[in-house]
Amino acid sequence: MVYQPMLELLDYLRAHVFQTWIVSGGGVEFMRLWAKRVSGVPPQQVIGSSIGVQFQMRAAEPVCFACRKVISSTTGKASRSVFTNSSDDTR
Repeated sequence: MVYQPMLELLDYLRAHVFQTWIVSGGGVEFMRLWAKRVSGVPPQQVIGSSIGVQFQMRAAEPVCFACRKVISSTTGKASRSVFTNSSDDTR
């Protein structure tokens, strides 16, 4: 499912020479697979979380567990505008 008003906004911004990015809490590998086809945003302009592995010693025992890296890439520029289609994105 795709949010049509967001696609229209992306088209409008690109038509007016803005660079558009997708930033998501979803897995970056998954997001990059479909972002270009669905929204016109190229994979290198998709930022998301990625799975990492972390090792810790707990009670003198090594423990390995998966953890999410919140942002796996950055734009290197300040955002002019940010738009969201989720109330959770404002945190």
